[in-house]
Amino acid sequence: MGDFSVRKLMQHEKIAVNFSSMQRVTSYGWDQMVTREVRCEDDTSLGEIKQIGLKWVMTEKLNEKEMARFYLPKVLVDGFDGKVVRFNVTED
Repeated sequence: MGDFSVRKLMQHEKIAVNFSSMQRVTSYGWDQMVTREVRCEDDTSLGEIKQIGLKWVMTEKLNEKEMARFYLPKVLVDGFDGKVVRFNVTED
């Protein structure tokens, strides 16, 4: 699934995933993920989580000249280390 880009992923049907099952010691709910940093599989930042839907997470990435929004399927979450949520996507 790493060959998918964020733009292509927005066109596919998304399936919700139980986020708390990804943690071994501590459980985190999706409601606790707002404002957490999001990174791609290649460690590129996709900004911070701003909204959480039933099947997706919306992030905003700001820089000096523009703002980008990404809608990422929850099913592509790769993990959470307590600070950064990782997704199996690339920014392309």
